Amino acid sequence: MKNTAFMVSAVVALVLIGSELPAQVPTPASVLGYELGEWVTDYYGMERYLSVLADASPRVVFGSYGTDYEHRELRYVVISSPENIGNLDAIRWSAAQLADPRSLDAAASAGLIDETPIIIWLNYSTDGNETAGLESALMMAHHLAASEDATTGRILDEAVIIITPIMNPSSHERWASWSNSFAALGGNADPRAMEHNPPWAVLTNLNHYLVDLNRESVWGTQRESAALRAFYYEWNPVIFVDHHGEYDNFTGPGYEEPLNPFFTEAQRSWLTRLGHAIGERFGERAWSYWPWETGTFYPGYWESIGLLNGAISFTYETIGGGSKGLRYRRDDGSEITLKLAAEQHTEASLAVIEAAVASRQELLRDFSDYFHSALTLDRSVPEKAFVIEPTGDPDRTRHLLDVLIANRIEVFKADHEFTIRDARDYFGNSWSSRRIPEGSYVIPVAQPQARMLLTLMRNDLQLPEATRVEAQEFRDKQEVAGYYNPNVGMTTYLFYDVTAWSMPLTYGVPAYWTGRPVSIEATPLTEAAPRSPSFPSTPGSYGYLIPGGELAAMAALVDMLQRDLVVNVAYSEFTIDGRTYPRGSLLVRNERNPGVDVFAVLSRVAMRNRVDLFAVNSPHSDSGPSLGSDQFIFVERPRIAVLGGDPVRTTSFGGLWFNLERLYEQKFTAIYKEDLNSAALDDYTVLVLPDGRYSGRTFSPAFVEALESWISRGGTLICIRGAASWAAGQEAISSASMRPAEWPLEDGRETVAVPGAILSATADPHHYLTFGYSGSTPVLVRSNYAFEPDPELAAPFAFSQTDDIRLAGFAYDDSIERLAGTPFVIVERVGRGKVILFLEDPNFRVYWFGLHRLFLNAVVLAPSL
Repeated sequence: MKNTAFMVSAVVALVLIGSELPAQVPTPASVLGYELGEWVTDYYGMERYLSVLADASPRVVFGSYGTDYEHRELRYVVISSPENIGNLDAIRWSAAQLADPRSLDAAASAGLIDETPIIIWLNYSTDGNETAGLESALMMAHHLAASEDATTGRILDEAVIIITPIMNPSSHERWASWSNSFAALGGNADPRAMEHNPPWAVLTNLNHYLVDLNRESVWGTQRESAALRAFYYEWNPVIFVDHHGEYDNFTGPGYEEPLNPFFTEAQRSWLTRLGHAIGERFGERAWSYWPWETGTFYPGYWESIGLLNGAISFTYETIGGGSKGLRYRRDDGSEITLKLAAEQHTEASLAVIEAAVASRQELLRDFSDYFHSALTLDRSVPEKAFVIEPTGDPDRTRHLLDVLIANRIEVFKADHEFTIRDARDYFGNSWSSRRIPEGSYVIPVAQPQARMLLTLMRNDLQLPEATRVEAQEFRDKQEVAGYYNPNVGMTTYLFYDVTAWSMPLTYGVPAYWTGRPVSIEATPLTEAAPRSPSFPSTPGSYGYLIPGGELAAMAALVDMLQRDLVVNVAYSEFTIDGRTYPRGSLLVRNERNPGVDVFAVLSRVAMRNRVDLFAVNSPHSDSGPSLGSDQFIFVERPRIAVLGGDPVRTTSFGGLWFNLERLYEQKFTAIYKEDLNSAALDDYTVLVLPDGRYSGRTFSPAFVEALESWISRGGTLICIRGAASWAAGQEAISSASMRPAEWPLEDGRETVAVPGAILSATADPHHYLTFGYSGSTPVLVRSNYAFEPDPELAAPFAFSQTDDIRLAGFAYDDSIERLAGTPFVIVERVGRGKVILFLEDPNFRVYWFGLHRLFLNAVVLAPSL
């Protein structure tokens, strides 16, 4: 950069100017009172040390980029030469120019590549309970701030290092508190020791709401993820390393298929090269190292957001810390320590930094080429543009657009009605030409973020052909290919995560893609503004209506119930003053809410929840039931309990918790099974059992008997996934049953689980659980579960009898055959109550907005309907 003479002089000047640095720059031990690795450093200790370090060193900037749900500031440090530190805005500008090369000619691009320092990002503790990350972050920060050797001098001159020491503070602090409270002095290596075996939800890699932050980088549903995503796009790093733990041996870059097909050959080559650099360094220290034997296909990892933004991005798994505490004895008798795990993280990252600095210009050139090639990627893919109509649910559409815009994808809003050619939707329908209304959103593929766009919006990002062939060969060998089967490594690397996530399907938004470019008058969209709801100018003498077809209507209903308003829900469609109101619309009558200024209260509710409000002056309708009909059913305010603790899967509890509390403000009580009995049940009208590992021994016979009695007296039991399998196996709880794992095979083999594919379920237009839905509804299947069809049981959502129910993702043919014609949701009336069984989790990872309404219909409406 600039020239060799400058680099040498800069290093010499740094050594001369910083001759007193070793005495001035504090060590972690001098601030914290212990050597790193002897104690699990907590968040306050991290802040204290990095603040002191920044005050002592001109190489270090210490700051924050957001806050978490527990009111902590999310911290970062930037480390580089004093000259670079004084020039950070210009360096960021240069990186942004390389990431959008449309304004650069060849000479300008070459100049930036020659002069711009390489930005390297070290991200730690995405899984906060993997404690070696923070210790390594502090080791690395001290090393770069204090070291005087020539290698460090060159790093500081040619690179800007960003360190985010704890991306997930909630997870880290839960575990740090436990470990520091119960660990033996120096650590007890015995795996049975209490310090390695905490209670439920203490040793999770999940944030405050028990959401997995390493599965939602691009979605950003959580405060920590959204903050880091925004901060990422301020810097445009060329290297991004996500530090995790803990494996038996250190694991790093390399990777095998399946990989996202849009990763470039240069990126794949760099992953191998940097993995070799780590391996060589580890070999010098007699440390074991192995490159990943899995791929990186799902886009929600933090390594994925880097790779989809031109970076060389990857994940480490170190050997200790976390559940292995300060010290741990492996199966072969050898012992590992938190200190060693942190040192391995540090040495691996130093190897990567040194290799990157040695090839700075080549890396920057490949980074620039990534975005150059994206501009013409539309020439080689079938999609030229994506179109989203404004006719769908505005809340879900806004959430989808928010994700696109947050990931720097260029979106345009059409100023006029227009026509697209060669159009296809996400359910297999096609048109030679289709009229698209004004206000629709157009996303052209020809843009710098083409690869990110195609990854998120393509209807089916198919696994590489080699992976699909290998999966079928494996199936043909009649192996036990169970998803997440710990005894069969082949399936876990083939299907490490879900294989489908196409946003129009997961968000339930009407969209198309076209094989021809779209040229229209349109306005660039800089943000997805909330809708502006309609309000009546004068009060209604009879009452008020809120259309019930949108997700926001359920948020408004919850809001009204919490305000103790008397609300009715429409079981059938009706028309008033020429306006059609769908099933699920909400009616508030003045006469049923005496002493309340209904107009004022509902105006606030409608504005707060962004729903349309209409005044009505008569109970008469143009068509359908009149407003005095018994088709308008009183909605009782539900009293909801949700099972927590063993055997509940933490992520299932977390998705439900976040959705109810944060998105829809529906109150509930989380309760342990030990505190559930007949008296406790009577305090609630709804009991939700999230997904988990339920068995015949989960609940006592006395509780099961009490549960049966509670349901028959009017309680609503909602069972999700594993809980549904349990309930369907207990005839006293539900008469529903699960298909045996061997069905429909005749040779005794089990049908292989669907590894996260999107299938089409059909909504029954006569059931209240389908309020807000019609026709085909995309659902995620990620298990080997299947209900037996039963004509005596309601199936509001069910898979059709045909074998074309797969919309996106991978599934074996016999898995699809097994699911065809079976329910996705079962509702059974038992006495005055009901049991609702979900085949899969409708709150999966929060970003599945398309099924939020389904779950809200169950928990809010079911007790009344």
